[in-house]
Amino acid sequence: MPSKGTRHHHNTPPYQHHKGGPGKPPPQFRDQVAHLSYPSRPKRMILEAQGQHLPPDAVRLLHRIPDHEYRTPDEVYEAARKAHEI
Repeated sequence: MPSKGTRHHHNTPPYQHHKGGPGKPPPQFRDQVAHLSYPSRPKRMILEAQGQHLPPDAVRLLHRIPDHEYRTPDEVYEAARKAHEI
């Protein structure tokens, strides 16, 4: 029986409970960001993702990537993977 305060699902980082596992966004994240416009910076991608009703976990990952211009969904995925490891 879990001890008090160890409800795992409340402390799980975004996407950790998905197939991607810790330190790796799930494969569907790449597909989700593929529908965004490129080249783009995170602030614009976040607004566009919210407008397209992407899942909240995907938007949270976009908030974590470094601010520079991304040219492809693969670049965004790689930046999210690196940010997710921290």
